[in-house]
Amino acid sequence: IYWYVSDVSGSEIYEVIAISGGTCDLSMGTVEVTYSDGPEDFTISVSDTIYCEGSDSISVSIDLTESDVAYLLVESDDVSTALDVLIGNDTSQTFTKEIGEGSYLVRAILYSTGCEDISEDTINITKSPLPEILADTYCGYLGNSDCTVGDSICIDPSEEDVIYYLYDSEGVIDSVYADSGNQVCFPAVDDEGSFTIMAVSLNYPYCENSFDTAFDYSYSDYGSLVAVDDVFNVASGLTIDTCYARANDTLIYVYNSAEYVVPFDDFGEDAYFDTNSDEVNVIDKYYGNYEDNDNSANIEFHLLSNDDGSEVLSYANDTVGTFVIDQDYGSIVYTKTPGFYGKYTLYYVIENTDYEDRRDTASVSLYVGNTTVDDENSFLIPNAFSPNDDGINDYYVISGEEGGITATSSTLEVYNRWGTLVYRSDGTLYGEGDDWWDGTSTTSNMVSIGSDLPNGTYFYIFKVEINDEGVIKSKDYNGYIELRR
Repeated sequence: IYWYVSDVSGSEIYEVIAISGGTCDLSMGTVEVTYSDGPEDFTISVSDTIYCEGSDSISVSIDLTESDVAYLLVESDDVSTALDVLIGNDTSQTFTKEIGEGSYLVRAILYSTGCEDISEDTINITKSPLPEILADTYCGYLGNSDCTVGDSICIDPSEEDVIYYLYDSEGVIDSVYADSGNQVCFPAVDDEGSFTIMAVSLNYPYCENSFDTAFDYSYSDYGSLVAVDDVFNVASGLTIDTCYARANDTLIYVYNSAEYVVPFDDFGEDAYFDTNSDEVNVIDKYYGNYEDNDNSANIEFHLLSNDDGSEVLSYANDTVGTFVIDQDYGSIVYTKTPGFYGKYTLYYVIENTDYEDRRDTASVSLYVGNTTVDDENSFLIPNAFSPNDDGINDYYVISGEEGGITATSSTLEVYNRWGTLVYRSDGTLYGEGDDWWDGTSTTSNMVSIGSDLPNGTYFYIFKVEINDEGVIKSKDYNGYIELRR
């Protein structure tokens, strides 16, 4: 038997008396009880009572804490162990620890008396599972994540009461709702890019989960436009010449796992067509095959400025000359600056104006010789070089064979001013494998073999046999070389 006494303060003495039959009584003794103050009532706030698995869970706050009171966050089945503590300061405060699924209470203890109070209401927190992402996701066929524009991404099976969002780098592209748990598919994707899927529950708290697979979309294998490096050999007597840069360019495409190469002159009906279509869908339309009668040509050529890399139709270099490219046909007209002889490299780009990714860049190596071979070809034979290992003119390079002239054999001999042979090239072709003269001796007439020759003027004889459309022609050239280290 016990009695509950309250609403008193200070000290009180209580006596317990036992009464029998209404007449006899017996004092059981007295007890003095001292009453101390306890914490004031407090109000608990929680950020929510349900949270998504894997999130930051739930935060607990005391709306107005009391000075000299400690507030202990505890589990309801273990009130002796504090998960977190707040020290009251007459303001609202939030426990640092965020709690997960379970039941919780708050104990309030007044420092000065040791009296405590426990919250009347239990905090019950529930964890909501994330949408499942274990389903098969694919485009075109099961297990495929490399997709073609026009394919749909499917999820099988789906999860009921879940909406699936398709994202790219800029945000949501599309969505599908799963109401039966069967397969669901997004509408067909109509552009290139990388896409991911987010599953979002339609039930509170609307948990979301991202699929691990990224789907990379590209267009059907239309092959590639390939701009091939060109050589432009300008004979020394010409001031204006034309290079047909497109002559080497090709379209490479894959059809039924086989690779096909289409030269530019054959573009048109033979160019790549979309095999997913009932009708021929020509992708690359060269102006030579698609005249402007229907304005459908989409292949263009531009020069790349050597100054800033911008696409231009004409480009000028004060030393070399001017270049003008025909945007539709890809021919480059070169007007030489008087007195220029040497090598120069310019660049051009071929592009499909309907497909931004279908483009390629190539170089045109220009050779303007100072020694005529015939009406169309010439060699550039330098009159000086400086083999001092500074990376500039360290070798005596005769240009022309790589400039379009087909030589069957060539030799270089070098003599000093007394007529003594100091260098003779090895092999069938001079410079083959970049084996150019580096200013050292290959004979022991004046200096040791392999020794550096002194600065001075030397005499050369360059002999070459060229194949001119099946006719072998022999040419001998001679002159002076200044060697300066």
